Amino acid sequence: MAGVSECFSIGSIVACKTCYNKEIEGEVLAFDPQTKMLILKSAPSNGRENLNNVHVVNLSLVSDVQIKKEVNTIPEPPPPLDLNLLTSRVRKAVDEKRRLVTALASGVSPYGH
Repeated sequence: MAGVSECFSIGSIVACKTCYNKEIEGEVLAFDPQTKMLILKSAPSNGRENLNNVHVVNLSLVSDVQIKKEVNTIPEPPPPLDLNLLTSRVRKAVDEKRRLVTALASGVSPYGH
């Protein structure tokens, strides 16, 4: 296996052979050197072009790693979070849970909500 201490660049194409002799090839989405976990995005197995397969690979259980294409560009920073939207979603979720608890406490069955 290639040295796990090496860092995988986001966007690089990597091929791994698992302990079950399954070959997984895909684009690196994330890599954590502390836990030796690699997240790969590959073509969809169901044929739908708008979806992708995502594999979480424990490199401790991989027999071979090959870097097919190295990407040296710095990835763009993620867009800023819309805190107002997040706060609104949390508030709606909490309100919905409270409504369900109130309905359940008043004797309404879960099917009657």
